[in-house]
Amino acid sequence: ETQERVFTEATGWKQAEAWTGFVEGWLRTEASALTGRGGAVLLALGSLARAELCFGSDLDLAVIVDDGARAAFEVEPLFRAFQHRLLDLGIRTQLTLRSVAESAELAAQDFRVALNLSEARILCGDASLLEALREALEARFVARPEDRMALAESLLTATRARWERFGGTVYRTEPNLKLGKGGLRDAATVRWLARALPETSLEPADLATLKTATGQLIRLRNALFLVSGDRIGALALPTQRS
Repeated sequence: ETQERVFTEATGWKQAEAWTGFVEGWLRTEASALTGRGGAVLLALGSLARAELCFGSDLDLAVIVDDGARAAFEVEPLFRAFQHRLLDLGIRTQLTLRSVAESAELAAQDFRVALNLSEARILCGDASLLEALREALEARFVARPEDRMALAESLLTATRARWERFGGTVYRTEPNLKLGKGGLRDAATVRWLARALPETSLEPADLATLKTATGQLIRLRNALFLVSGDRIGALALPTQRS
């Protein structure tokens, strides 16, 4: 019912804003036992962090703790209870539990983790942990030009591999609205590249065009989910007319 109400919003961006807000409010309530005692923070990642959440999208979340809090009370059981609650309700999540140091170390080894954490947004809990994480990421790779370039090259390599898998052209009979060339992942990739290499940022007019197109893709993906329940954005021929 909430999704049907949200879909009445005029644009994809309005839909994403409304749906993101609804999901965030629910998550804060569910995570209150985990984050309410201090020493832990629940972070939104991915499309949830960017307020671009579509219907059916997985929730990309991270719980960051400090080692003192981990020793002071049993955070793992509280984390598992939160995780099981999401699973019991059939909510698809990518949920991790790490310390600030563990997160920074993993980000240094995997560019996808680095990208995810670089756009993290706090949902509830100890805000100082997010600041500490950002400082650790800055010290690890963001401040060094060679690391930013390596991050961009890894991103472009992964993008080309994805195009090969899901179609290297926008002219497809059954396009994938998320993962295909010209889809939502590419829109995010443009912004990730601009974060890694500020000199590649688009001109204001191009940014406006990109935002309009991205909003249309969000609206189409939401419509696809309501019609077929598709979670990955595959616009198959039987659903196109609907």
